Amino acid sequence: MIAMEGYATGHDWGSEIGALGHEVKLISPIYAKPFVKRHKNDAADAEAASRRPIRIITVKTHEQQSRAILFRTRDLLPPQRTQLINALRAHLAEFGKVALKAATNIKRLREVLEDPETCYGSFTV
Repeated sequence: MIAMEGYATGHDWGSEIGALGHEVKLISPIYAKPFVKRHKNDAADAEAASRRPIRIITVKTHEQQSRAILFRTRDLLPPQRTQLINALRAHLAEFGKVALKAATNIKRLREVLEDPETCYGSFTV
């Protein structure tokens, strides 16, 4: 059995080592860190695994990693959308175009941006 810390590229390395016929176990970084004496390496991680029962992470397949990336990316989108809407509102406010807070007003903001007559005159969304 090969025990190594479950860091960012740990699943890829675990897959590669597993393809060579070894059994790979990944140790959660929060459990491996207390056992590191001077330098972080796989030998210290293996020693940490043998000292007490700790949480072992199985190596993810490429499909599992792809799904996890998809879910994490979807979690990023709503806050970024809100951030962009707020930035647009702030930029338009510098030109006297005041808009109400809410994502429902984004259509009205778009109309203001696309209409050259209202974009340069005084207008409140």
